[in-house]
Amino acid sequence: MKSNKIVKRAIMILAVVLVMAVFAIEAIMLGGTETSGHAALISGSGLDRIEVLDKDGDSVWKLPQTEIGWQEVNDADMLPNGNVVFACRAASGSTVYMIKPDYKKGSGFETLWTYQVPAGAENHTSQVLPNGRILIGEAYASYVRIVELDAQGNVCKTLGGADAPLQGWPGGSNSHSQVRQIYKTEEGTYLLASMSTAKTIEYSSDGIKLAEYGAGGFTAVTDNNGNVIVAGGDSHSITCFDREDGSILWKIGQKDIKGISLGFVAAIDVLDNGNIVFANWGGHGGASGDAVIEITVPTADKEAEIVWGIDSGSPTSNVCIVDDIGSSVLRGEIESAPYYQRSAEYRSPIDAVGSVMTDRLYVADETNNTIEVINVVNDVIVNEFEVSQKPNALLLSPDAKYLYVATGASNGKVEVINVATGLKACEAMVGHTPSALAISDNGDTLYVANRFNGTIQSIALIDGEIVDGTEPTIGVYVTREPMSLALRDDKLYVGGHLPEGAVNDGSVSCEVVCVDLDEMKVDKVITMVSGSTNLKDIALSPDGEYLYVSHALGRWNVASASAVA
Repeated sequence: MKSNKIVKRAIMILAVVLVMAVFAIEAIMLGGTETSGHAALISGSGLDRIEVLDKDGDSVWKLPQTEIGWQEVNDADMLPNGNVVFACRAASGSTVYMIKPDYKKGSGFETLWTYQVPAGAENHTSQVLPNGRILIGEAYASYVRIVELDAQGNVCKTLGGADAPLQGWPGGSNSHSQVRQIYKTEEGTYLLASMSTAKTIEYSSDGIKLAEYGAGGFTAVTDNNGNVIVAGGDSHSITCFDREDGSILWKIGQKDIKGISLGFVAAIDVLDNGNIVFANWGGHGGASGDAVIEITVPTADKEAEIVWGIDSGSPTSNVCIVDDIGSSVLRGEIESAPYYQRSAEYRSPIDAVGSVMTDRLYVADETNNTIEVINVVNDVIVNEFEVSQKPNALLLSPDAKYLYVATGASNGKVEVINVATGLKACEAMVGHTPSALAISDNGDTLYVANRFNGTIQSIALIDGEIVDGTEPTIGVYVTREPMSLALRDDKLYVGGHLPEGAVNDGSVSCEVVCVDLDEMKVDKVITMVSGSTNLKDIALSPDGEYLYVSHALGRWNVASASAVA
């Protein structure tokens, strides 16, 4: 009996090994570069839950539909700290929820904030942005409005709307036929896939139409090469477009993937290895196979193939892969930390610069390390640029295409922002607390005043950007705490914030020095009236005849000794 048990056990072990070998061979034949599963956040239109699944497909946390009472949740995203933001539509309207799930219990949550979408509009977007904001898309009967919410759920940016509709947007017959998931790219542009036409429109960070792609549907995202992938919705297709010329790089039709049939192709997530995961929603028919599927992308000599999938239910229309969220967070072993908390209430405007060419005013916010972009036509904040440290001074290039931002203290930088995309184009390290900027008339040289070095530096530019491989010139001492610059021809005027002399000198005054740029040395000193201090700014008259200086008066000539009776 004992020997028979041993034999039986040996046979069972051999059978298990053979089965495992068969599965291993099958995984290789499928052609996937990754055979393990994924941790995923799922939701859907008609799905009875929002759920987080681990890599084995087991439930980590679940929010039943009955607790909130939605009709559809077509987008849900997870923050790095494990908090979840989702867009739900109910009979009462559309709402965005930011919640803190109770991963220890596997259910339950704390509502951190909600945003109620205006009446008459639907929203099916809740994308977490790198700066901690949340992107949503309000679809009205005749137009779409792009909205960004801050970390507390307050509106901080809008594009489009009834008064300023998005250029070239094809519209729809009602709010439900406009758009589902809007997507913001790494470059700061927005992709809007039309639900009712075969069009996806790409808009700049300022709302300008940049490109049009020949497919519409549920959403459009970018792959790891920057190309545009459109989830075709009821067209039962996935199409990839070249971002440069709009041509089709590849397309997957309803029956093109062995073993499944595409239904309504909904949300798409692009993985680091280039594979894509999509939701194969079955609500309009035509779908077969798992509800969430990972595939390889097709190439010239190889078709798309299935790598992994989960049967989360036919109504699954959204999937967000959360492999990069720590397992200790999802297991509830550590408390989730606040994520990118920015001050919405307290602002510190430190400098501003505007352009009549673009009708934009750029305001440096020292508290939040940002540049607010205001449309001066309607006095609305239309964008926000980020810088790496506190901004001190701003300057626009002559063509208004680049914004130069002097930032930081002892680790001073000049950060160059492309105003069309809102992204940093380049940067250069400079001196201690760069506090003023000036640019030559031809735009090929940028000058920087470093306050606590008492120096100025020059930076070479080509087409508005810092020349690759070049460093700013060595700082040249000019005056005490230079904080303002004014440039005309080959003369650079520099205003010193504090007087050069000692406090007990006969006359204590700020000064403006004139620097000969050909020689890079001071050739004239203009002394202000006695008692002048805290010089803030200087400006030249248009004809260059007058120099205007703003400063305080803090000391007059008085007796330095007291008489004693």
